[in-house]
Amino acid sequence: MKIYSESIGNFVENLSFKDLPIEVINKVKVLFLDALGTCAAASKKKYAKAIIELIKELGGKPESTLFIYGGKLPAVNAVLINAALVHGLDFDDTHAEASVHPSACIFPTALAVGEAKEFDGKSIITAAVSGYETIIRIGLAAKGSFHDRGFHATPICGVFAAAVVAGKLLKLTTLQLQHALGICGSQAAGLQEFLNDGTWVKRLHPAWAAHSGIFAALLAEKGYTGPYKIFEGRFGLFKGFFPDERRYDLNQIDKDLGINWEILGISIKPYPCCHSIHSFLDCSLYLKNKYRIKNEDIEEILCIISERGAEIVCKPIDVKRKPDNTYGAQFSLPFTIATILVKNNLSLKEYSEDNLKNPEIIKLASKVNYITEPNIHNQKYFPGHVKIKMKNGKVYEHAINKHWGCPENPMSQEEIEKKFRKNVESIFSKDQTEMIIDKINNLEKLQNISELTKLLVR
Repeated sequence: MKIYSESIGNFVENLSFKDLPIEVINKVKVLFLDALGTCAAASKKKYAKAIIELIKELGGKPESTLFIYGGKLPAVNAVLINAALVHGLDFDDTHAEASVHPSACIFPTALAVGEAKEFDGKSIITAAVSGYETIIRIGLAAKGSFHDRGFHATPICGVFAAAVVAGKLLKLTTLQLQHALGICGSQAAGLQEFLNDGTWVKRLHPAWAAHSGIFAALLAEKGYTGPYKIFEGRFGLFKGFFPDERRYDLNQIDKDLGINWEILGISIKPYPCCHSIHSFLDCSLYLKNKYRIKNEDIEEILCIISERGAEIVCKPIDVKRKPDNTYGAQFSLPFTIATILVKNNLSLKEYSEDNLKNPEIIKLASKVNYITEPNIHNQKYFPGHVKIKMKNGKVYEHAINKHWGCPENPMSQEEIEKKFRKNVESIFSKDQTEMIIDKINNLEKLQNISELTKLLVR
């Protein structure tokens, strides 16, 4: 019987920078830049301050930089703030088919451990790729079923990814990596209850995954053991989460591993909201601009969405039409469509307390309805289909399968850098911003990752 932890461990131990195609190397750099931008944009929020206060109180050996805030803590604790900030605004990247936010777990782990151990840029990129391939493939194996059962896939899959990133930099053997993955199985967790009240816990999910993954790698380095069959075992990850074996496909974990690079399937967000909403925003703007629709003439906006997507951004519909807080608004299809139609834009500033009370947005959101379509349940990306019925009886509709920001309809390098500059404009000076962009664009040339991390402080 195949042991999947051995497949991953062997891949990670033997992966070298020279094995990586140029498009994979470039993808890592783009993802790192985007992740840092979302990190900076979240740094002034109340939840960020709560975490930073706690981890500074913990103290410890100064190993790894606290992004934006400055100072150093043990790598295992530095990631608690760094990863939480990357995911804090739900503006970070997504692998749609795997249903995970990879960089929130990978980027902080790679830089924290890399800085603590004084690694160069090539080593950081190589470790990061091992993590990206791990988190995505575990997510693909689950076929989206974690979310169907009310679990958050990012921390569940991300803890294993963080362990292999740290393990690669710690130069763990295949056997040690297997033990690290086995240890992670008892730390793989995340619940979706935050969807019902917009509370803060989701932001901590990738942070706890990164923390636990580093801890598992360090334990394995010391000789601590974990179960080898953590994925396929009788009481392993998948049988534990899914009593019905039809809900997952373990072969996805190592299918064409090292040949087919799943990192290339990651989408970057142009809009700061749940990725399930993005196609609907593209459709809504297309219809408004093409037909010169006036909001006051709209009778109804009907969205055709998968059942999985509806559970996250449409239910319960009364709450989603009038969310209580800004985070709830970012997971509301009705509110977000209404916002972009009223404001003709959707940036972070559109998710403000004032807009939550904006009567024009609230009125238009009340006209948004949805129906579910089972045939779009397992699409590779997040498709969107919008019908706008006018008061005069006319109906305009548009559907897309490949939203802006996905690999087949990507944001350009210029658009990604523009997003980054916008996210950091109140944090870094213009000169510092351009230096950071240059360092990340030339990441493989850095002799020590501290050349970058020393720039990441306000």
